[in-house]
Amino acid sequence: MEEIVAVHESLRSDKLRKRRDGVKELLALLQSNDFITHLDVGSKSFDATGRGDVQHTWVGLVSSVMVCATSELEDDKRMIDRNVPSLLRKCIGVAEGRKRTNGLAAPLIRRAGKIFAHILWVLETGDGNFVVDYVHILRAHMLSTPEYCARAKQGVFEGLITFFASRLLSTDDNIATGENKEERYRGASAFNLLVHNCPFDFSIDAVFGLLDSFKELFRNMREDGRTPAAIISAMNSFLLKTSLNVSSRTSALHESVEPFLAWALKGNVRDRRLKEELIKYLYIQVNLDLVSDDKVNDMLDLLERQIDEIGSDRSVAGDNADRFEVKLPQRLLFELYGDLLMISKNKPRTIACELERVAKRARPEAEHLDRVMSNLMNESGCWGATF
Repeated sequence: MEEIVAVHESLRSDKLRKRRDGVKELLALLQSNDFITHLDVGSKSFDATGRGDVQHTWVGLVSSVMVCATSELEDDKRMIDRNVPSLLRKCIGVAEGRKRTNGLAAPLIRRAGKIFAHILWVLETGDGNFVVDYVHILRAHMLSTPEYCARAKQGVFEGLITFFASRLLSTDDNIATGENKEERYRGASAFNLLVHNCPFDFSIDAVFGLLDSFKELFRNMREDGRTPAAIISAMNSFLLKTSLNVSSRTSALHESVEPFLAWALKGNVRDRRLKEELIKYLYIQVNLDLVSDDKVNDMLDLLERQIDEIGSDRSVAGDNADRFEVKLPQRLLFELYGDLLMISKNKPRTIACELERVAKRARPEAEHLDRVMSNLMNESGCWGATF
């Protein structure tokens, strides 16, 4: 197919007019079934044998598109063609959308590492025209495929994590509105996926950088919704990956998170996923033995409120199995409450602790036990599932 060779030459041309004509030609060809099928066949043959003309494959086309985007960004004298920022997203979207048709599970596997590197380079240029489309590529295609993540270099992957952490720190969702709020969520979502799907052990610099980033992100945070849920999910993934290596610094992180945790679980948030991620975070803290004794009763108070809010599924009509099913986030909540209750019961007592408790008129642990027994006897809400 002669059109493919011509498009490659145009996209890689140093001449502005020819390059932009190539962009328009490619956009038209992406609407052609014959063109798409030709690339499917070429890609399948190239991946199977390792031989052939790479220009007739999806990875070859994506490579030329990245060269085109780089040329546009490096040309300081002219405005970027309005079709260029979305061109890579459209090509990758078509290639990935053909997985079920062409039998290629990972059609971009041979260029995945270069795609990650190209995205990082483009984002670090600071050109806002590319941000929406390139973040979409990460979220919708690259980070959802483990084979692609494995092809990225560690420095590139950690560079992307650092980039999105810095963007989150530079914006405040408390004052963001409309499009800026949505853009911040997309950045938080990409950040979460990067931390969760990182195929490497984090380097020391990355670990300390993320610890500092999480501490700053939660300082004075008072947000509800998808963005804080994504950030907390990223922090949970980070702690599960590195907790044994950073246990000495995790207490400082918890001091930063704790005010937001208490604020959120006192009924100030409605987002279900945010509550679930907060419960997971507490579960991780308890299992790492990082919750201080003087905070146990406060945590019990907060968790009792959450258990009360769940209500009883027995009042819902439907199949009996569904009515008595306990979902994973609820089970974590019940297990966490039980663990904290045992910690409260078994923690060592000192004269100083007793005097402080009396001075603050803190509720004794017996009141927690009395409340549990009362709820169990009255078949209140989901308390039966807790024990």
